[in-house]
Amino acid sequence: MRAVKNLYRVPLIFFALAACFGLHLRAQVVRPFEWVNYPYWLHAHSHIMFLGWVTNVLLIFAIERFVTADNVPWYRKTFFWLQAFLIGMVVSFPLQGYGVASIALSTLHTALIVVFAIRFFRQTRASSQTASLWYMRVALTFFLVSAVGPLAIGATSAMGLAQTKWYYLSVYYYLHFQYNGFFTFGVIAVFLNLMELKGILYDQAEARRAGRYLAVACVPAYFLSTLWADPGLIFNAIGFFASALQLVSLAVLIKCIRPAVSEIASNVNRASARLLTIALISYGIKLLAQWISAFPEVAHLAAANRPYVMAYLHLVLIGTISLPQLTWYLERDLFRGFASPALVVFVTGFLLTEGILMLMPSAPRLGLGSGNTMVMMILAATVILTLGVLMLLVSSRKPDKS
Repeated sequence: MRAVKNLYRVPLIFFALAACFGLHLRAQVVRPFEWVNYPYWLHAHSHIMFLGWVTNVLLIFAIERFVTADNVPWYRKTFFWLQAFLIGMVVSFPLQGYGVASIALSTLHTALIVVFAIRFFRQTRASSQTASLWYMRVALTFFLVSAVGPLAIGATSAMGLAQTKWYYLSVYYYLHFQYNGFFTFGVIAVFLNLMELKGILYDQAEARRAGRYLAVACVPAYFLSTLWADPGLIFNAIGFFASALQLVSLAVLIKCIRPAVSEIASNVNRASARLLTIALISYGIKLLAQWISAFPEVAHLAAANRPYVMAYLHLVLIGTISLPQLTWYLERDLFRGFASPALVVFVTGFLLTEGILMLMPSAPRLGLGSGNTMVMMILAATVILTLGVLMLLVSSRKPDKS
């Protein structure tokens, strides 16, 4: 569907914009401007990254791969309305944070994706239930679950409860079901569908079994995001078993695709194989980090050190989520040859950022320099990361006029 493939450049534009916003936030730490309200710009950065980049890619993927041609026009119109709301949020969040306009726009955006999801569920009910379609339907289900989060965030802000425990519980609720639900199931759907496109066989029943374990674990795993509030050891235990079940799901998924590893490597280009490898390693580290965070000492250590939290969030959003999406772009021929150096720069920036963030809390003790030195290093790494995203945008193919 050429009319749908032409939409893939839109998420890259938002990806580049989100990266620039992130660089702007890093620069504020070095040389702050009085006119910049840091939390407002942080909300803008996260919304553009979540909705403009990751969500847009997954929605276009769902339309292209699972929607019949006669139904595509409705989804295209819906997609363009979503972009209009996003553009409004790009303007409103830096100006007012969770103000009236931002809450209205994000609510309309969420409501429209709810309509999108319900229509998608109905129209794919009778379709051949491949494992990739099954994962995409579960992904959209978790989007519906996560949609409560922004409403709660807006409500707590409007009630004057911003920066309170209830505000942060709402934020982490949204982050959890986006990261561990919608995004994770979405990119697994992308990966499995790529295998199906290339005629690579895998055990679809085992893939669904892995997904069921992951889906069951996702709900109680939310409690891992609440341990900073000391809710009680029972919640640590629930989080421990939920994260252990997530590790079991990964083991089942690896068992499912292991026989096809050599075939995957021979059917994708070298850059795609490397991106998928880094993504799998990132996903494994992410699940281990969640399991370890169930221990009270680790949970308090992470809560007390913001760089660890930022390293985790970027590990998931870039390593686990964005790299498989960029693999999809590569394998669908959505980049020109310039993409190879762009990906090298992007991955280098990502790895540097992760390493520096993990070292920041203990840098003075390790003799790695003062806090100012580490701040300048993380800024430099962010410059490299942003440059990589901008290079990817430049290397993307322009859509046909048709």
